[in-house]
Amino acid sequence: MQQNITILGGGIMGLMAAYTLKDEHIITLCDPAGFPANNASFMAGGMLAPYSEIEHMDMAWVEAGFCAINTWKNINLDTGFQQTGSLLIAHPDDRYILERFKTHLPHDQQTYQNIKTLEPHLSQGDQHGIFLKDKPI
Repeated sequence: MQQNITILGGGIMGLMAAYTLKDEHIITLCDPAGFPANNASFMAGGMLAPYSEIEHMDMAWVEAGFCAINTWKNINLDTGFQQTGSLLIAHPDDRYILERFKTHLPHDQQTYQNIKTLEPHLSQGDQHGIFLKDKPI
């Protein structure tokens, strides 16, 4: 029996609840902060960046992250989903961490010595970064 259901909260759980119920019910999704809401789904908590876990996670977890990205691509909700890759940055004193991290990445990942071209707002000082391209699925 089809019901009218209102879901309060446009965070990751609210979005998934709406997606799960959308084929059998009439869904209204509300968030007190509006859309896009300033919540974990909008900030880093809602980011799916599987390669950023490659240094300390089993490769199966990294692959699961790419499957999650593919799932979000197919969700037909106006969530503001964007897929452009991930940028990891470091100040000069922490550059050795980026260099160590690069040793765990597949060879087809791009490395930028200067992040100014990708993120002009982050280009203050001598910051270096690694841009993790999206993996084709």
